[in-house]
Amino acid sequence: LPDVNITAPSSVLQSLKSSGAIGLDPTGNAYEETGRCSGLTGRWIMEDLIEDETLNSFAAYFPQLTLHNSQYSHICFSDFESDTENITNMDDKTGYKFGNPYTVPGHWARVEALSHSFRSTFNARDGKMYLRQISDADYGKMKDGSEYDPADLAGEGFDILKMIYTHWRKGVNDYKTQEKHTFISSCANEPISTATRVNRKKLADILVKSFSAIFTDNLTIGGDYELTDNPNMNVYELDVRAMKQVRWPGVNNAIIGAVFVGEDGKVIKKFNMSVGAALFDFVNGEYVYTDVPNGAVKIVFTSPVGFDDQEAIAVDSSAVEAIEPDWVYVGGSLDNPAIRELVGVYGMSLDSLMRARSISGAVTKRGDNASGINADWQYDSEGNLTNATVPSSSMHYCAADLINLCRMRGPGFYSIDYEMRIDIDNIVMGIIGDRDVQGVCGYGCGAGYTTGANGMNAYGNVTRRWNGGNTGNIIFGIQNYVGCNSEWQDNVAVNVPSFVEMRRQKYAEVASFPIDAKWHIYNPLTKTERVVQGITDTSGMCVARVKHGRYCDMIASRCTTDTSKYNQNYADGHWYSAGRCRVPLRSGDSAVAYGGLAFSRAYHAGAVSNTYCGVRLAFRGECVFEDEIA
Repeated sequence: LPDVNITAPSSVLQSLKSSGAIGLDPTGNAYEETGRCSGLTGRWIMEDLIEDETLNSFAAYFPQLTLHNSQYSHICFSDFESDTENITNMDDKTGYKFGNPYTVPGHWARVEALSHSFRSTFNARDGKMYLRQISDADYGKMKDGSEYDPADLAGEGFDILKMIYTHWRKGVNDYKTQEKHTFISSCANEPISTATRVNRKKLADILVKSFSAIFTDNLTIGGDYELTDNPNMNVYELDVRAMKQVRWPGVNNAIIGAVFVGEDGKVIKKFNMSVGAALFDFVNGEYVYTDVPNGAVKIVFTSPVGFDDQEAIAVDSSAVEAIEPDWVYVGGSLDNPAIRELVGVYGMSLDSLMRARSISGAVTKRGDNASGINADWQYDSEGNLTNATVPSSSMHYCAADLINLCRMRGPGFYSIDYEMRIDIDNIVMGIIGDRDVQGVCGYGCGAGYTTGANGMNAYGNVTRRWNGGNTGNIIFGIQNYVGCNSEWQDNVAVNVPSFVEMRRQKYAEVASFPIDAKWHIYNPLTKTERVVQGITDTSGMCVARVKHGRYCDMIASRCTTDTSKYNQNYADGHWYSAGRCRVPLRSGDSAVAYGGLAFSRAYHAGAVSNTYCGVRLAFRGECVFEDEIA
């Protein structure tokens, strides 16, 4: 078999190897060889993630074949299904769509296995975090089994932080089938796509006619198409020769759509997306995609006016993965491999030096219900703190105060921010195969809990399945991650011109700020911001669907009209208020049933202080792994 280019299960190669197959040379004669097969040449990518030892054994047996381990794992969410267990492992065909028990996909399992917790000491002189791994089996011990004190009663100043292992992630929204797909890769380098050819063009570069549309209701296959004047639409075209799928910013309309045409300019296929589901979350500007029919040379499609900066993309792969060419790197920085993401194993507490901490045996810090931001916080033009020390004046521990206390630990310190939160949430959903994390791992505990209580440290670095009462939860090795304290998120704001501008204005509700339900998500490494349009549903309605997309955002895109059935859909509540400068909360509190991964409360300004709201210390910066040095 010369020059194969295939993505297929490792079991095929294993069967060939087990059979003792040998290769044939180009003339059809058998090679004089044993213990190997030189007749198979080209590229083979494993569908399933296999151990390096197995991959190496295949490489030895098939010496002329370029072998790659599985590049990613794939799960699918069926949005039309209200059952929280609507997740399918598309790698091994387990879970909801196949009616059998869900298993954890290979790359999810590997990311989980490589994400450890550390005794973390920040060096203010060089700005680096020095890490010593603690035991995965027992958080009361170091990796080598020696004892240490996770409560830091000696006052050494370390924190217990969970590292999010570096990996790749992306999402695809299939609106026509009402499914959302998530892909995760544990590969060190950007995953190899199933597509070898990609044609991507900005709409501005492929415009056919402005203020027009293609009406498909009267078109016939084999006939001509025409452009009809329309004040709200434009028509574009893209070359799709030898392509298998194409995506473009589309419309949800029964008679306005797209056509594929052949060399003779005649219609080969017409396409409309017309979905009338009550919870359908498509909005203008979102992409739709479909298969390219045989013989098509171009697609001529209708898009709403105003999206000329977006792209149409055609690929020569039939895999869903290929529809989104751009991966997101998670847990670190491609520019600096020393940079890692770390999140507090414990909710944030304050020590007697007013340092934000993540240690065991401490009472988590929350607000006092007397709202107001401490007036002594000072900021520079980028919204960074300039205080040399924590203000000594009285503090109500409102959202801004608690976030700033985390930042006062040094450069790279934050409260858990939005990007860290979705990094964890997308890992967790793929691990448990269920959107109702509280139903699987426990509803939580009372606000203001003591960290490490109820013997949690003895469980170590696990995602614990738990239904033994409201004593907390352990999710991805992080204790009391949902349903305990509601936690203010850093590097994100709603109803602001930008996150940095909100910081510059000291979280003030400036009259000129917009009220548009847009989430401004800031990346402190690149100093860039992306914006996601949220929704305005309030009063704790249950999250039915989320925005997802390339970044796999956990921002509600539709809610039900019910505030009681928190065992359906995402099983979590959504709040929003039409006020300026909203600081979003993640996680519910006090073991409420609506307080899981998709919980969102973009309801309060930065001055609000509540006795059920705290933060979780986090760090994003350069790390030194002391175990490796030793």
